Amino acid sequence: TLNELLQPKESSSYDMGTFGVSSNLLGNLTSDDPEITELKDGSSGKTKSSSFSERLGIDKTVTPIPPITLANLDPNLPPIPKPRPVTPEDKILPHTNIADKSKNIWIVTTASLPWMTGTAVNPLLRAAYLSTGRKAAGGSVTLMLPWVERDEDQKRIYGKEKMFESPEDQEKFVRTWLRDTANMKEASEEVNIRWYTAWQEVLENSLYSMGDLIGLIPEDECDICVLEEPEHLNWYRGPGDNWTSKFKH
Repeated sequence: TLNELLQPKESSSYDMGTFGVSSNLLGNLTSDDPEITELKDGSSGKTKSSSFSERLGIDKTVTPIPPITLANLDPNLPPIPKPRPVTPEDKILPHTNIADKSKNIWIVTTASLPWMTGTAVNPLLRAAYLSTGRKAAGGSVTLMLPWVERDEDQKRIYGKEKMFESPEDQEKFVRTWLRDTANMKEASEEVNIRWYTAWQEVLENSLYSMGDLIGLIPEDECDICVLEEPEHLNWYRGPGDNWTSKFKH
C-alpha cells in the first residue's frame, strides 16, 4: 500500500502499535463483513458470521443522535440547545478549578520543539502561563512531550541539524527557547517536562505514542489534564485506565 511504501525501511518493527491485539482479531473487526447477502433467487438471507456492529456490541435498536452539522441541516429536528453565558454567581466545582494554584495540571501533546507546529508551541506556552505562582502554592504543571526515538523520524521532523541524542538534550532545547525566545525565564525553570516514546506515521505526518501513555502519570498528580490533539493521543490506546477515570477533571 501507499502507507507501507512511505514508511521508513528499518529492521526494527513497532508491534506495540496494536498493544498485543492479534492481527487476526484486528482483521475480524475491520473486515467488510456484510450483514445481508444477496441469494441467487434475488431474496435476502442472513449470513452466518456476525456483523461488524454485533462484534462491537452496538445496539442497533437505539436511534443514534445525528452530528450537530446534520441536525442543523434538518429543519424537522428540534433546535440544538445552547449553553448560557457564565455569570459571577455561578460556582466553580472545586475539582475543575484550573485557577486553583494548588492543583496539579498535566498537559499532554503530540509534538515538541524544534518542530514549530501548533501542537508544540501552544501547549508549551500554555504550560508556562499556568505555572505562574503554582509551585509556591503546592501545585505543579507538567508538560508531556513525545520523544521521537528513531533517527530517521527525527531527521524528517526536525531536520538533520536539530537532532537529539536523548530526551534530556531536547529538554534543554525546549527550556532555552522558553527562556530566551518566549522571554519566560521563571516558567522555563518551573515547568515540569516528561517524555513518552513516540514514532512518526509518515503518511499523516503525525506522532503516536509507543505504549501506555496514561500509565506513565503518577496517581498522586492526577488533578486536571489538558489533551492537545486528543484524537491522536487516543488512536493507539494501551490497556489500563482511560483519561476520565485517571484524572478528576
